[in-house]
Amino acid sequence: MLNLIIFGPQGAGKGTQAQLLAKEFNLEWIETGRLLREKAGDRTKLGEKIGRLQNQGVLVPDEIVAQIIEEKIKKVPKNKGIILDGYPRNIRQLESLEKILRETNRAKYKAIFVNVSKEVTLERLSGRKTCSKCGKIFSKTDLEVCDACGGKLIVREDDRPEAIEKRLEVYHKETEPMLRFYRKKGVLVEVNGEGPVEEVYRDIIKNLK
Repeated sequence: MLNLIIFGPQGAGKGTQAQLLAKEFNLEWIETGRLLREKAGDRTKLGEKIGRLQNQGVLVPDEIVAQIIEEKIKKVPKNKGIILDGYPRNIRQLESLEKILRETNRAKYKAIFVNVSKEVTLERLSGRKTCSKCGKIFSKTDLEVCDACGGKLIVREDDRPEAIEKRLEVYHKETEPMLRFYRKKGVLVEVNGEGPVEEVYRDIIKNLK
């Protein structure tokens, strides 16, 4: 059973690659951002708190994310692999995930690092819109409504330049140390995410094999 973790800077195209890999290997795609947006849409105190943090470009507390991720993984059939997209983001989350994966018999996995430069991140995220209803992301589009569900397209607060800068600062401080952990464990797959989608995908597949 194949289990994957995919991570990298904002705008690296992790979501696109995760969807392709999920289809290729029949994996359950667990996209953290989508899970959190769904929770943020709940009319609960927790949902409202998550929504406020996301609008400020601040990461949701580790214990909350771990709880949501664990609940999701436990719902996946035991004989089906998973691909985690957007989690873990730091060593604390990584340690929590290691425990979750052991307890759900998914301790064997590969971690895919899709890397892009700061300049590419800013270029890709500039002008990006998100459907306020289903969460679908559109890159540099003139559309005002989602072509999937008809929801209104908005520029999320955390996709504005100042919020992107803040998110990148957090990324470099907290996410990059995970590289050392995965390298030492011998499960790391590193690819350059600045090429065409198909090229990056072929590179991932080649390294997985």
